[in-house]
Amino acid sequence: MKKIILLLLIAIPLISFAQEKVTWDYPVKPGSEEWKSFQSSAEMVESCQIPNDILHTLSTDDLVNLCLRYPMFLDIHFANNIQDGLDIIISRFNGFVELYKRIDCPEVLMDRYFKETPGDVKEKKNNNTMTLFYLELLISQEQVIAQLDKSQRNKLFKEALKKINIKRAKKYSTYYELGSALILSRLLNSSNMKNKIDSDMWLKQFNKRGMLIDSDKISKIINIAQEYVEKNE
Repeated sequence: MKKIILLLLIAIPLISFAQEKVTWDYPVKPGSEEWKSFQSSAEMVESCQIPNDILHTLSTDDLVNLCLRYPMFLDIHFANNIQDGLDIIISRFNGFVELYKRIDCPEVLMDRYFKETPGDVKEKKNNNTMTLFYLELLISQEQVIAQLDKSQRNKLFKEALKKINIKRAKKYSTYYELGSALILSRLLNSSNMKNKIDSDMWLKQFNKRGMLIDSDKISKIINIAQEYVEKNE
């Protein structure tokens, strides 16, 4: 009887610890007086770093949520192109660095992506435009695409096509189509359709750096992606 009681006394704290969910949020937020007091972007970046003792205990799902809410994500717009902007913010924030180290990163990102639906751009109350855009940029990275098997790639092809068509039906600007288009372009670049991307210098540059392209070129990516999907049904 004493042994049973002893085991219970040991087990209960362990169970409680296992069920305790570690949560964290950015201590200083844009718009606050403390944020306004920062003298440089370096101070802002530093304030956003996740403490190391918390960083490694966060679930990948929680880490994705924090990355999507990263206060300095908008800095991607200060670079010459999307990829350069992403490279900069990824290197500066330990949340992104940790996310891309996780084995389940592609799976968790895709699971979140499949649950998102492009909202009505005019309905600001329920507008998830930026969140979806950032999520697509995180998925489009080569380190994610390279880890997907054929089945996952085919599912992602279909989902990105579905989302970009919804965006077009809801009259999203070309800029907000770029995330979906970049996923499609990089999936195509890793498939037997690579030659169709390489044959157009603008599409090749877009695939590499996320250069801004017009609606007609995005339509070309959509058509090539649709052709790939139909061949691999």
